[in-house]
Amino acid sequence: MSYIGYINKPIRHHPDLSPRDKLVYCEITATLDDRGLCVKNNIYFSNVLNCTKSTISASMTKLREFGFIDIIIEKDSESQKFKKRYIILKTSTSFSGGGNPNLEKAVSDLSVGVEPILANATEDNGTKADANFSDSIIINNNIRYIYSDKRVPINYNTKITQGQMEYLKQIVTEFYTAKHKQYPNHVKADWYNDQRLTVGSVNTLFDLIKLDGWNEKEVRDVIRWATNDSFWSSNLLSLKSLRIKSKNGQTKFANLQIKFAN
Repeated sequence: MSYIGYINKPIRHHPDLSPRDKLVYCEITATLDDRGLCVKNNIYFSNVLNCTKSTISASMTKLREFGFIDIIIEKDSESQKFKKRYIILKTSTSFSGGGNPNLEKAVSDLSVGVEPILANATEDNGTKADANFSDSIIINNNIRYIYSDKRVPINYNTKITQGQMEYLKQIVTEFYTAKHKQYPNHVKADWYNDQRLTVGSVNTLFDLIKLDGWNEKEVRDVIRWATNDSFWSSNLLSLKSLRIKSKNGQTKFANLQIKFAN
């Protein structure tokens, strides 16, 4: 990082940018890393510039909408949780519109050819763990979203009996076959070759039954219902996310079961 900020003439003389907006831009330029990316979050900017996070957020939005910066948001491919924001400066030649070579380079540098991910995207604050990135870039409100996916070996739970394995695999097969038909860009035709997906899904279902105490028939019926529900059809794309805690403290499955029961 250079720790020396600057403000280009188009920004200094812009009639619709406030002095605070211009100062935020200056701080971005002073915190670029060796890749040309600023990874500081809004809390950092609010602390060093002595203002609220909402003020920083508003300045970021104006700088982005006026075409002076581009944003990449990294989210986890399974939980959809925010991991990190990357701010990229636009070149002076691209201020008036068109492509940003800095953005395209950042996308290329961060992407490593993991299977494309389909997901809803919202902007948050958070931190990032080491990860790979999908080469499928979701663009929403002029923000690029990349989805990280840790690839680690996974084995079936050794406590699963043969009969239980057959039952759980049937649920998994039924679910992902339907998901492929509904969202072929998310669940590929050869989803069954993804050991991490299939094994992880079986283990999650087993834990729902053995650790969380749900009845095996209820687990199957709730998943079948969610697969075709107008809302959950697009918001449950992986069985591995069913035990992740929601904001209300309940697992995703528990919240699904409540909706199913009602």
